[in-house]
Amino acid sequence: MLEDEPEEYVKQKYSREDEIPIPWNLQILCSSPLKEPFYPCSDFGVHKKLLGKPVPINFPSFLYLSLNYYHHKWSFKTYRRIKNVIIVMDWVPNATNIMPLKGNHLSLTQNEKSRLDSAISLFGIKDEDVNNFEKLKSLFTALDLNVQAEEEQIKKILKDANIKNVEDLKQVIIKHIFYRFDSGRYYVALSLLEAETLRAILHMTTEKTSSNSNINEKLFQNCSFALRTGNIILDNSPNFVSASSYQTATAIQSFRFINSEIDFNRISRGMLIRSLQSNPCEDRSIWYQDVRMCRRRKQMALNLLPIQSVFTVLNEYELLENDAMIIRIQELIKTKGLKAHDAFRLFNADKSGLMTCSELYGGIEWLGLSVTPDHIYNLVRSVDTDHDGLLTLEDFKSAFDSNSGTNSGLEISFWDWEGGDEDYDEAHKVKIIPKNIPELHQEIKQTNETDKPEIMLETLKLVKIKVHKQEKFVQVWNSHGTMSRTSVSVWAPDIDLGLLIRNKRRICLGYYGNSGFTSPANDKKTSKMIIEITDTSQLRVQQSDYLQSTMDYLMPYPVRFRQIWNQQRGKEPFFAWKPIPPTADFVALGIVATSTEDPPPLNSIRCVPKIWLTKSSAKPELIWDDSGTGGRAGSIWTVTSFGFISVVQGHQPPEEEFYELKSKRFFLGNEELELIKSLTASSSAP
Repeated sequence: MLEDEPEEYVKQKYSREDEIPIPWNLQILCSSPLKEPFYPCSDFGVHKKLLGKPVPINFPSFLYLSLNYYHHKWSFKTYRRIKNVIIVMDWVPNATNIMPLKGNHLSLTQNEKSRLDSAISLFGIKDEDVNNFEKLKSLFTALDLNVQAEEEQIKKILKDANIKNVEDLKQVIIKHIFYRFDSGRYYVALSLLEAETLRAILHMTTEKTSSNSNINEKLFQNCSFALRTGNIILDNSPNFVSASSYQTATAIQSFRFINSEIDFNRISRGMLIRSLQSNPCEDRSIWYQDVRMCRRRKQMALNLLPIQSVFTVLNEYELLENDAMIIRIQELIKTKGLKAHDAFRLFNADKSGLMTCSELYGGIEWLGLSVTPDHIYNLVRSVDTDHDGLLTLEDFKSAFDSNSGTNSGLEISFWDWEGGDEDYDEAHKVKIIPKNIPELHQEIKQTNETDKPEIMLETLKLVKIKVHKQEKFVQVWNSHGTMSRTSVSVWAPDIDLGLLIRNKRRICLGYYGNSGFTSPANDKKTSKMIIEITDTSQLRVQQSDYLQSTMDYLMPYPVRFRQIWNQQRGKEPFFAWKPIPPTADFVALGIVATSTEDPPPLNSIRCVPKIWLTKSSAKPELIWDDSGTGGRAGSIWTVTSFGFISVVQGHQPPEEEFYELKSKRFFLGNEELELIKSLTASSSAP
């Protein structure tokens, strides 16, 4: 349903030369790794261009790759398809050499000191609290420690470190003493053939024969290893002892990063940032994208992926301050007897469904936490998934839902909030005033407007708008299980035209309905229509230089959604949403629907200019109502020649006006240029 054109997988001519396995002597496992057959992950980079050297980044010193997994000489001369990291050897060459790993902990910069001080201050930790485990629990959670599972180990570290004040506590944090890394332990990504061979050797050594016992005695006297796939140990030598859970988890997450994976949660992102913080953010991003290009992965914009903070958060102290703020807010929301969605609705003073920095600032101070505007900006940047400077309910819940809140009489029903219950403030006696500060979303909007290319009349005259029959759909919801007397299904248009059509886009202007559960594509009586915008100056396979900016000017996304009805019986709940256009110059022709209470993404539908439209003479046609369900009355209607749905409370036809395009096919021109000039002038006005 997203209208962003899919990024094409960049094909390279990949070499398969030189892939004969390199044998190595088993006794190598009894000594620390040399250059062969294992080498540090910090030496790993991929071929980018002729005569260009691979550019590696720094990884933790205990992470290695086998030459049979990827030979570093390949990086100098050919593009090489990179295999997935599947098996990792957790390896101790000599157990007698195991000791705590001492990192290179340089003096903190003033910015790092300030962030560490801020994090500790957010939890209200004072000198007298430094040996109070209960008081420090939240800090340990922000440090990504497993507080429940490792309580005794953490208490022992506190005791052994002889911490007397907050400054001592800071030194323990700076030196990573809580994380307990082993020196003399290594994690090596192996080829599958190497892993199979080592596993066979492990099985041989368990057989009590004279020849095998000799292998066992020599190899495993001090050496030990395990073969891992993620957290699962497939096999291990008899004397193997695991490292701390944090070191193992750091290795796993680092290899997932090398493996070009994208789905990282808060804790795994934190481990990655601590592992990679010696590299500038830009270097991490370039390395990751270069490696991902050599895998069978869809190429995607990094800022849309869960991993994006790894490329934007500079170091562990910036991360700690952010996480401390989030955890503290979670605690305070819980203390108020609220859940995250309740807090969002209280903070969101204008009930728009999009929270501003000022609203968040006022809400956090209402919770009782004293913060600065910089805290607010950093927090919004860290949790704002679409980077528009505004927080959606989904953003807010992802960050602040601790999954352990309790309800109280203050909890607000979703219906009352979205429906604009006039008695809300009086009933709950709560009104949170935003604390006004300059807004990120305004700054971002101004930057985006500045970056937009100028649209000329000659350019517009080459852009064609045409109504097409829509034949591909994605089901959003159906009435199965609602006990309604009739059945219905709701569908979004599949607007993907494929990678080979690059000079045109299909635009979602609303969702469709169909009696029964079959796709609207199977409806032989009526057709569902959609509009297509084409840059006629380009061939089908050519990327248009100005089509995107034309769409952004003339077919903008809504600024928010208003829920108009919901049905929570059946297999899945149903929520209908009316888009709110950005200005009176635009109209939303249809509505969208979801199966969750979270508002849909703003880019799930676009609006169109009023100058293209005329009032529709088509009468709404009922396709379903909820008779028999016993819930709040509602009905679904088909409206306009496009076949969009309209959803209303009750069973009477919708009374609002609907619109059609004046023409089914037209080119842009002077009217559109004047509208763009007007919009540009109003957005730049003080």
